[in-house]
Amino acid sequence: MLLSIRALTERVRHLRPLWSCCCTRLVLLAGSRDRDRLDRARLQVAAELPIDAVLREEDLSDGSFAETLDALGRGTVSVSRNTMRELFALAADAGPQGPHTRFELTARELTVLELMMPGLSNRQIAKTLGITEHGVKRHVANILVKLGCQNRTMAVASGIRLGLVNLESVPSAM
Repeated sequence: MLLSIRALTERVRHLRPLWSCCCTRLVLLAGSRDRDRLDRARLQVAAELPIDAVLREEDLSDGSFAETLDALGRGTVSVSRNTMRELFALAADAGPQGPHTRFELTARELTVLELMMPGLSNRQIAKTLGITEHGVKRHVANILVKLGCQNRTMAVASGIRLGLVNLESVPSAM
């Protein structure tokens, strides 16, 4: 399902039955015009949705959409560099906000969260840390639960907003 940024209002909750099917993938289309950009209100609505990928309007083509769907089929999340930077900037602008977790993240979970920032897959994180891919999946699942997030992008944004990780730890090649 392709969802425009403009549709991110309170009314989007009525579409819940459409994306509740486990085989449905939700791709958010972000525009380049001011009225089509992510802002804090839209980001809050998006945070409640099971968004699998974000594409920018200017990056949209048959090839890019196919690549995004292919990546989703492999279990990876696709977000363009510019969109990732916008999300990080929005999260960073929010600043720390009170108690951030129901439980504190462990040192290993913080390390995994930092490795999630540049978009590394579970396999890449496992190789970097010298642990199994299943171990990484467990850490990611724990991070999502502890931060109250539905996906990796939300977890990274929350981690930045809450001061658990910082933008300086993202490689400049991103």
